[in-house]
Amino acid sequence: MTALLFSRQETMTAADLCEELRISSGAVSSAVKRLIPTGMIEHVPAPGSRRDHYRFREHAWATLMSSQNEILAVMGDAAAEGIKEAGADSVAGRRLHEMQDFSAFTWREMTALIDHWREQYDAGRWQQPPVPFTGSDQRQGRSGPRLRRCRKRPCAASVWVTT
Repeated sequence: MTALLFSRQETMTAADLCEELRISSGAVSSAVKRLIPTGMIEHVPAPGSRRDHYRFREHAWATLMSSQNEILAVMGDAAAEGIKEAGADSVAGRRLHEMQDFSAFTWREMTALIDHWREQYDAGRWQQPPVPFTGSDQRQGRSGPRLRRCRKRPCAASVWVTT
């Protein structure tokens, strides 16, 4: 569904999505409920229409990655509570301290990285990397980290890990 909205400039109704994707209204409803909170798509007003309209959100990828900062904040808070309970000098306390430091570091770096990308992109200075990072490019022997299919977990989507 995101691919269809991604490829369109205009908004689409749930009925449009059902017709275009040949899926049920329940499937569209479920997908919309999952995608709106991630920031990938957004509900938009359509004057004169009583139907809900959706579109792929501008800066959707940065928004999606920004939402990961909420998870990092929860991790940091959980680690702080755990350190209080376990004691800072215990084995668990030292591990939780590492978790707290990691989540704080990642939060700071991710925030700065997303802000920098938005500035560059909005100013029109963003350029594609010289070697696109895609699994198919990597499998075809192009430069970059070597990827192999992860076989530890079965899943519908291809999962690749660096080696």
